[in-house]
Amino acid sequence: ADEASRRWREGRPLSRVDGMPVGIKDIIETRDFPTAMGSPLFAGWRSNRDAACVHALREAGAVIVGKTVATEFAVGAAGPTRNPLDPARTPAGSSSGSAAAVAAGMLPAALATQTQSSTLRPASFCGVFGFKPTFGRLSLGGVHPLAPSHDHLGVIAGSIEDAWLCASALSRSQEGLPPARKPQRLAWLKTAGWKALEDGVRGRLTARLEGLAAERIQVLGEGDDPEVADLEAALSGADEASEDILAYEMRWPFGAYLEASAEKLGDRVRELVARGCAMSETVYRERIAYRDDLRARLARLRGKFDAFVSLAASGIAPLGLANTGARSFPIPWSLMGAPSLSLPLLSYDELPLGLQVMGFPDSDADAVSIARWIDETKAAKTTFGRTTTTRN
Repeated sequence: ADEASRRWREGRPLSRVDGMPVGIKDIIETRDFPTAMGSPLFAGWRSNRDAACVHALREAGAVIVGKTVATEFAVGAAGPTRNPLDPARTPAGSSSGSAAAVAAGMLPAALATQTQSSTLRPASFCGVFGFKPTFGRLSLGGVHPLAPSHDHLGVIAGSIEDAWLCASALSRSQEGLPPARKPQRLAWLKTAGWKALEDGVRGRLTARLEGLAAERIQVLGEGDDPEVADLEAALSGADEASEDILAYEMRWPFGAYLEASAEKLGDRVRELVARGCAMSETVYRERIAYRDDLRARLARLRGKFDAFVSLAASGIAPLGLANTGARSFPIPWSLMGAPSLSLPLLSYDELPLGLQVMGFPDSDADAVSIARWIDETKAAKTTFGRTTTTRN
């Protein structure tokens, strides 16, 4: 940190994140800290190497402060982390420690991962920003796999700027924050999670959509546009397909873990491995074909819509630590492999609720531009204890 301060004073910073304190989710390898995977199976384990993303951050001058708690292998039992906005509630999983550290003001940014919902949902529950880039844009070398065909590396931060600059350092692109851009047409999606929402939560989203429409933006749902309706219908199978792909691809290395130390694995991990082992390759290929069809449907909407909006989580953070919340809202864009963000723009019962902004694959800067405009164009801004980096 002292070296970074000196570089800034001398006008020769290594990057825009030189000196930024960053936390690392504890399924990501670090040479100078243990990587415990949230599991007793890896308690105290050290790989003695940095994951590609950690190496890139160090090259950019970021200060690696420490590891943040993850659920068991980022998919199983919750850890001890509580929600800093209400310690009686979950921070969500699996990037629980990363979201809590940023929301508590301990860090401006922390690394997260998302296979189903593990970057956006914790960001939503903790009232901070979550950013999941396009699949494959950020290297997963040195990150423990779950479903390699749609595992993502993400960032949780106190601002869109910090999330973007951190992701840019990870990709070594060093791109500056894209300018805010007002969208002309948005599609809003209910997904499979809509039916389970409380009426008050639905009302918060509806009010935000009406606010966007008042800015002379077309906001079209399934009742307004047949192509949105077709996409909604297709997304009805997203939860099951995501779970099946996850289970099948977890057979390695989790099958080996199960054979060696079954007693050290939690119930959800064991259940997923059993589900994957019982699944035929034919069923798995059908799920991959379904995912390919979703991606083709999304591609056909490019040019018609600027972006898509939905909720980032199924409501506010549940009480207790065992229930980390439903995954339905972020799952579709994890399957799509397209960029998505959680913006802390909504609240219910005085707790945060994230608005999800979703873009098209390989158009991350455009999605961030639109998210930035939505974030900056609102009547009032509620701050849930988040911290941002100050730069001169």
